[in-house]
Amino acid sequence: MIDTGDHQRTIQQNSTDYRRQQRQPEKWTPPQLCVCCPSTARISSHLLGNSEGSYAIDREWCAQAIVRLPALPQVYLDERAFRDRALQLALRRGIR
Repeated sequence: MIDTGDHQRTIQQNSTDYRRQQRQPEKWTPPQLCVCCPSTARISSHLLGNSEGSYAIDREWCAQAIVRLPALPQVYLDERAFRDRALQLALRRGIR
């Protein structure tokens, strides 16, 4: 007969240690925010109409890009609308 008591106690101890670590995370410092070059996320946000989260370098990049491609903001809006329609279709068909 195999004694599983030690194995069960080890699993419980590991589980308790894991939960304890999750409650007391180590001190974490976020990396410095780089505003020396445009960010694709901030550019996308700016082109979708949210100018609050963009920096001057992002707005400048967008302005230069719009001069070359005037339809760029509409392209971003169309892409967002397509994604929303695709997600709605998937949800209606039960895909989650």
